Amino acid sequence: MDIPVELYTRYARRVTGPFLSIVSITFQNAAGLADTLESIARQTSTDFEVIVVDGGSTDQTREVVKSYGRLVTRFTSERDRGISHAFNKGTAGVRGTLVNYLNAGDRYIDASVLSRIRDQHRARPFGWAYGRSKHVDRAGNISPSHKQQRIPYSFDALASGRLSIPHQATFLATDLVRSVGGYDESLKMAMDYDLLLRVARLEEPAQLREALVLYDNSGISARRNLDNLRAKHAVRARLLELSASERAIDLGWTYARYALGRARRAGKSTAVRTSIGRAILRRLHLLE
Repeated sequence: MDIPVELYTRYARRVTGPFLSIVSITFQNAAGLADTLESIARQTSTDFEVIVVDGGSTDQTREVVKSYGRLVTRFTSERDRGISHAFNKGTAGVRGTLVNYLNAGDRYIDASVLSRIRDQHRARPFGWAYGRSKHVDRAGNISPSHKQQRIPYSFDALASGRLSIPHQATFLATDLVRSVGGYDESLKMAMDYDLLLRVARLEEPAQLREALVLYDNSGISARRNLDNLRAKHAVRARLLELSASERAIDLGWTYARYALGRARRAGKSTAVRTSIGRAILRRLHLLE
């Protein structure tokens, strides 16, 4: 999409650090972190720094980090006050023009992702940009980007919950994240949605119509889908100052989305267990 000319200069500032800071938070997920770091190590662009924020894991997390040598710029391992606090700890010391939050288990979809992001930013500097994600389950089955990620961007679509923007595939100007105060540490879920709504109030994003990441769907938001949807409802109600009737309508849509999603996931979970089921899902473009 076209980016207003007045934004070019603001986000085309001289780079004094790396182009990109990658913040990866983790806890007791050494194997997932290894997958994430491996996908970073394979990138053709090397103009980045990697910050790993661990919540004090007792598994092999430290050994995984050490095995990647100088790839990891900064590593901390200590108890934190939750996911939002961990995100803010990672953001505090970043030096990149842009920041991307790629958590343990998530990975870039191919080796050229960061090169493409840098080329896009050089051509038309942006305050923030986002692409799509594909879900991968524990068996390695990959699902195409959800239709909620494929609709055209508008603030209304994002604010209503019709548009889903995966934070793993979002690249934000570090200055912009800091200008809105970073992540709200009072939130235990939907903190990424809260941040994007606050950012979107200031600027429209560049919409990259391609998948950039594979999203590990075993994370907390995926495992507690209804809780996550209700948390997003609460964020909308607060930030958009919804009236009582608007809150009731939005909550109704929240439960409807959950019911539809649960039915869809149940059917897919059953089908994916057999070769015939997987073949049918591929014919329906629900599995790659």
